[in-house]
Amino acid sequence: MTAAELLGAAQHVLDGTVGYVDKRVQFGRTIGSFQAVKHRLVDLLAAVELTRSAVYGAAWRLTDDPGSPGTDIDLAVAAVLSRQTALAVTKAAVQLHGGIAITWEHWAHRYLRRANSTVALTGSPSAWRQRLADLIDRRDGYGV
Repeated sequence: MTAAELLGAAQHVLDGTVGYVDKRVQFGRTIGSFQAVKHRLVDLLAAVELTRSAVYGAAWRLTDDPGSPGTDIDLAVAAVLSRQTALAVTKAAVQLHGGIAITWEHWAHRYLRRANSTVALTGSPSAWRQRLADLIDRRDGYGV
């Protein structure tokens, strides 16, 4: 459930950021028309879509075969990707919004704090990567 929540937050923040860069004008052009901004947003979109596939796959596996070792592996993959993506998208949103997003009142800053606190409370991506490695080793018979 935490992975799905982080995925939803990342998608919402990405949508809001795309809307902002489409309207914000700098040097007579919207900042979304600059190639560097476009590339950054596409990278974030790719991360969100990869995370979506992992979260949906883990949810499907959980309902289909909750007791299998593959389910735990899929859940760990979703946990890693959702945490990485939520942190990356919220940090990028603050940067792409500029100085306004640093304020405590701006929605991008609140999502950044929420992503950081959720990751702090539920485990970092590196902790989940270690769990994933342990699950794969156990499945493959290493370290038993």
